[in-house]
Amino acid sequence: MNKLELEIEVASTLLTSVLKAKIREEADRPTEWHLSIIKAFSKVSGRMMRREILDHEKGVVYHDGQRQVLWAFNAFDFPLDEVRRVREWPAGIITRTAVVCAQAHRVYEIL
Repeated sequence: MNKLELEIEVASTLLTSVLKAKIREEADRPTEWHLSIIKAFSKVSGRMMRREILDHEKGVVYHDGQRQVLWAFNAFDFPLDEVRRVREWPAGIITRTAVVCAQAHRVYEIL
């Protein structure tokens, strides 16, 4: 098992245990946003190979040789080398653009 596979397994195990944990208070219950970001992770995790942390930790971009996955922690513009199809998670909406206008706490799959 390589390092990425191990990280994915650990993240999956953690997320699964959080979802199965006994809810003690309503504040402990995962929100719709939490559940949607877990679903986004499950959709893009196979493409999360080589990691690059962006300046000022505004996000992380992963490369798998063909596609990229951008996790945005803040709002910022992410220029692409050409016009590409970009799927925004969790909504799944696909647009064509040369610049991803990233919103905070969103995931973008650059196809």
